[in-house]
Amino acid sequence: MTNAEIIYRASVDLVKAGKLNMVTVNGETMPEPIHTFQAWKSMGYNVKKGEKSDIRIVIWKHASKTVENEETHEETEKSSMFMKTAAFFRFSQVEKIKAN
Repeated sequence: MTNAEIIYRASVDLVKAGKLNMVTVNGETMPEPIHTFQAWKSMGYNVKKGEKSDIRIVIWKHASKTVENEETHEETEKSSMFMKTAAFFRFSQVEKIKAN
């Protein structure tokens, strides 16, 4: 299962539990958008000062590191995937970054 699928299913469960609202975007009803701090930042939003995340979801995390072969001294990149709990923020907890 991909992270997008994991997050969507968690969003639906949060709506059923009353912790997340349904919103209409472009005529389509869906759970209120949630993203990690970094994801909101990459989309041009800041988490509002003082906001805390109360949504935790276990998602896939990608990690890579450079490893040197002891015999040939060649460097290769080794990557791995593992599950990690991440904090998510609602759309109501973020604000658009103001342009200077």
